[in-house]
Order: sequence, then C-alpha cells, then structure tokens
Amino acid sequence: MQTYISTPQRRRPETAVQSPENKWRILRDLTTARKSFDLSDRALTVLSALLSFHRSDDLTAETVVFPSNRVLGDRANGMPESTLRRHLSSLVEAGLITRRDSPNRKRYARHTESGLMPFGFDLSPLLRQRDAIAAEADRILKEDARRKVLRETVMVTLQSLAAHPAYASDCADLNAIRQRLRRKLDIDALAILLADLRAALATLTPAATAETQDLSGNDSQNERHIQDSDKSLIESEPETTAPRTSHPSLTMVTTLCTELAVYDPSPIRSWEDFIEKVARIALMMGISVDTWRQACATMTASNASITVAAMLQKFRRIRNPGGYLRSLARKAAGNEFSPMPMLHALARGAS
Repeated sequence: MQTYISTPQRRRPETAVQSPENKWRILRDLTTARKSFDLSDRALTVLSALLSFHRSDDLTAETVVFPSNRVLGDRANGMPESTLRRHLSSLVEAGLITRRDSPNRKRYARHTESGLMPFGFDLSPLLRQRDAIAAEADRILKEDARRKVLRETVMVTLQSLAAHPAYASDCADLNAIRQRLRRKLDIDALAILLADLRAALATLTPAATAETQDLSGNDSQNERHIQDSDKSLIESEPETTAPRTSHPSLTMVTTLCTELAVYDPSPIRSWEDFIEKVARIALMMGISVDTWRQACATMTASNASITVAAMLQKFRRIRNPGGYLRSLARKAAGNEFSPMPMLHALARGAS
C-alpha cells in the first residue's frame, strides 16, 4: 500500500485542493478497512480525536489541527503520551496524516499578514485517499457478504448430507466439518469445503437425493412434520377467495423478503431475475427440483417464487420446506391459497 510520509526535511509536494468530504464517513470506511491499512483500533481512536479538532464535519482545504499531546490524549480516552506518539506515527506511516512542524516542534497557529500559519497535524492526506479508502471498505463488505452466503450454503449442503442414511452414520467426519465451521474460515477454505460436500452429495443416486432434499416420507408423515414444526405459520396461510390473478409488485416482495439478499446478493431487476434467484435458493433450502417444478406448474412460477421467498423469512421454523411447499401447492390447485396473506403477515411483522 502506498504511503505518504512528511517531515520538515522531506515534505510531500502540495496537490490540488480536494472537494470537501464528510470526515466521519471517511472514518467509518477506514474502520471497515483498517486491516488493509495496518491500523489498530487505538490508532483509529487517535484519528477520531484528531478529527474532532477540525471545526467542520466536512474536511476542506484548511485541514491542519494543532492540539497538544496532553489535550489530544485526553480526547483519545485518556491515552498515555507514549502510546499516543506510537499511534500518531502509525497514522503517518499509513499515509493518512502528515506532520507540519514548527521550528521548535510545538503545535500552534501563527497569524501573519498573509493569513493563518498553522503548525500541527495535516489531515489532507486522509482527504486525498478517501476514494481508495471507500473502495477498500466496499470490497471488504462485499467479501464479507460473499463469505456469509458461502457459509450458509455449506451449512445447508451439510444438512442434506447428514440427513442421508449413508452419511448420517459417519458422525466423526460430519462432526469434524462442524468443528471447522466454528472457526472463521476464509472464502477459499469455504469454497473448497463446499466443493467437497457437493462431491459427496453427487455420489448419491438421483432418487436418494430427491428423498433427502424433501426429508423423505409419505404425504401423511410430511403433513405431520409441517404441523409439528410450524403450526402457527400454516395457520397464517388461510383459505382465500381472492382472485388467482391478484399479484403483488416486485418492489413489495423484495422489500418484505430481505433474507433473499443474505443467501444470494445478486441484483433483482425483473421478475425473471427474481424467479431465477429463488429457484437457486430453493435447492439450498432442501426443496427438490421435482417439488419446485410441480409448485411452479400448479401456482405459476412467480407465485411459487413469492411463496418460497416468504418461507425463507421463517426458514428456521420450517423443518420440512419441501413438504410445506407441496401442501401449499395442493391448496393452490383448489384455488384455496395465494401468497398474498403471507406477504401481509410479513408486512404486519415489520410494522
């Protein structure tokens, strides 16, 4: 990472004046990206204290602040002077501030005929690096979101594998994987683990896979599982006499069904995008391809997708997502179900 270090003997050349930027926004981004800049929490505390001496919320052309070490240490939660000097040096080395030293190395502002001549800490490098800081913070947030989705996918795949009789007995192997997931694995490690789990699932026969994904059992057993796992949720899907053509807006659905973005952060710009995303997530939920296709054929692809998206909001309460969706599809076949009541229930819960 490029750094800018300035001393009385070696000053970085002046650059064009930057447009103002909210100093606290820059600090928030830097807090997210602090490891990339090799900064500790204490260094950020010192930077926050320095920013507090700048009179405006926006960093402008006048970016020099000149608190004494004692005053700065007090504002940095009573930080000792020796610790303060160490973290000030780390901020200089990271290229986020520069020193503008007076001849006696004291910090003050001198009034001259041409204006104010301040000696202290110059915050302009922070302003110059704002775009790089914001870009790094955005990269880290996206990476964290991807890691979260990968981990959720690994967990769902592990559940599918553990539910199969051929693997359920191999407790040692499954427990070892669960132990690994207790640590914070990086994206590469999660991707390798997911590939291994999918390879293990691929060894199952198609029939066995379908049974595993739907938590195999006959219809009466499925209904009993549904009732035991989420009785209140079933009761929230009453029989409806609303016209089958009644349809919510895409904006309404995506606003209420926020868990979609957790499992798959790809953008939704159309109903086609929405249906494709839900189809992918349905498999992650343990809904078999046959069950998904049957639901789409019975209640239309858009209504099936809305139903699954609403189910995802209460996914932890549903022990058998495949059986639950089949039950709702049967109701829809008799014109006794619409996903609208599910959305209304989500709206009431969010209000």
